[in-house]
Amino acid sequence: MSFGTSFGNIVKVVELVRDVRKRFVDALVQYKALSSDVKSLSSVIEEINDVLPHRELTPQQETNLAEQRKRCEEVLKTMKEKLDSNSLLSSSATNQKSEKLRVAWQKLCWDQKDVQELHDRLHLSIDGPNLFLQNLTSDKVFEIAKEVDDMHLWEETREKQQK
Repeated sequence: MSFGTSFGNIVKVVELVRDVRKRFVDALVQYKALSSDVKSLSSVIEEINDVLPHRELTPQQETNLAEQRKRCEEVLKTMKEKLDSNSLLSSSATNQKSEKLRVAWQKLCWDQKDVQELHDRLHLSIDGPNLFLQNLTSDKVFEIAKEVDDMHLWEETREKQQK
């Protein structure tokens, strides 16, 4: 069971998505869509992080998960670099500097094309892991259903033998 090459890779992505999400807290309206996307990505990554320790992955699932992790990490690093380009947006900003932070967001003029590209990449980064998580969940549901069917069959066989 691994996310990429090791379980630590998912922890790295979880930390990265949390950092980027926190930095969008005071975003202007035009960046709210990105903020919402980062929050959605955070939710699905954290859910995968919770589910993985309880699943045995096939080699194909591991490969798929590694690809999803890489895609998420790339888009998050791009966003973090964009945010880091403005020194007032560093994570060391304090509550006393909240007004400066708000001004920094207003001064941060990302090209609309860049915003749309990040938005599109985030959607791909959300959809892939979300689909992966749904497949993991449905695999487990089918496994449970098979076990229930096996129990019913065993019970029917036992009842027939007792008659």
